[in-house]
Amino acid sequence: MQDIRRILRLAGRRLLVVGVLNTVVWTLTAAVAGLVVVIVVDRALGLGLGEVSWRSLPVLAWVAIGAVGLAVVLGVAWAFAVRKREAAVARVVDARAGLRESLSTALCVERAEDPWSRAVVESAADKARQVVVKDAIPIEGPRSWSMPTATVVLLILTFFLMPQFDLLGKRAEARAAEEAKQEIEVAQQDARKAEDTIREIIQRTGLSTEEDAADPELDADLAKPKSAEMVRKDAIRKLTNLNEKLEKQLNSEEAKTLDAMKEMMRRLTMPGQGELSEFAREMSRGNFDKARQELEKLAQKLSSGELSGEESEQLAKQMKNLANQLEQLAQQKGALEQMMQKAGVSPEQAKQLAANPEALQQALRDNKNLTEQQKQQLQQAAKAMQQAASQCQGMGEAMSQMASSMSQSGMNQAGQEAMNAMSGQLSAME
Repeated sequence: MQDIRRILRLAGRRLLVVGVLNTVVWTLTAAVAGLVVVIVVDRALGLGLGEVSWRSLPVLAWVAIGAVGLAVVLGVAWAFAVRKREAAVARVVDARAGLRESLSTALCVERAEDPWSRAVVESAADKARQVVVKDAIPIEGPRSWSMPTATVVLLILTFFLMPQFDLLGKRAEARAAEEAKQEIEVAQQDARKAEDTIREIIQRTGLSTEEDAADPELDADLAKPKSAEMVRKDAIRKLTNLNEKLEKQLNSEEAKTLDAMKEMMRRLTMPGQGELSEFAREMSRGNFDKARQELEKLAQKLSSGELSGEESEQLAKQMKNLANQLEQLAQQKGALEQMMQKAGVSPEQAKQLAANPEALQQALRDNKNLTEQQKQQLQQAAKAMQQAASQCQGMGEAMSQMASSMSQSGMNQAGQEAMNAMSGQLSAME
């Protein structure tokens, strides 16, 4: 019986291999057919399985890999589950090797002790020794190979030839979402450029950087913009707030006073050559910050004693000249007179009113020919010019004090204090 069982074990293994090949062919056929269905559904419904990637491979590729792997595992498991047992293997070997049921009969009577049974077992063992298992049970490809081949061809044709549909509208929604996303990105880039412009204007004008009070609901929507319109709405709101601030600043009393001061400074002439030339040039241009810097440089030269006696004497003359000009400019009312004349006031009356602020206020209140807007503009202009004249007078007095404190050895303490006071006035006008 050992020879018989040895032959049956070899035959059983070969039959199992053949069974695995057969079952894998069918499971692979089913898997490929399933992939054809998946591709058809994906193309018809526009699911985008071939476009969406996971770990650098499209989802459809992962589905194909999984289907093939599952088909192989199921085929092998199926073959093991239905594999032939010993008696069935014996019948197959009897049939394939022409043994006329010798091996199967021997298995049935192997436990019997009678002479006939022993003779049957002995005869079967002799025949088993003569069996060539690889000839009796060859490992051949299954006859059903045409089925998976046909499904693979169908899969290839479906993949390359089936057009893309969008029955559920998913692709249209995805395209719309992508376009909306790109539009939001473009709007955000424009908004960033607008914000950069706003910051630049804020730095130049000295406006407050604090955000203005806004609509809380609008801010909540803009925190996570759903459309480019929301981004543009935020940018427009910021630009509108900035415009209101700038307009408010331009119409403020400080701005009008500064404009009036710059207008006065344009009438300055050079007070001769010397250390004060750059200061006077920046003053005439209305660049008060640069003028302050030039004044501080001059203060350093005076404190360190860098100037010679001749240079100090020339500097004193320049200071005296500039002080006279500033005091004269403080007394001029030409710009205010011109504004009143444009509003319909006679030249004589305009000259009288420009020299008397109280009379000017009373005349504006009593004048019925002027609109309220004209009255307000004239009042603001008059106040701005008065403050500018006051500042000009103060700088003229400081410059006069600096000139009188100059000597060949430099500037005394009173002159330095006057210079510091003038530097403070210039800082306030920046």
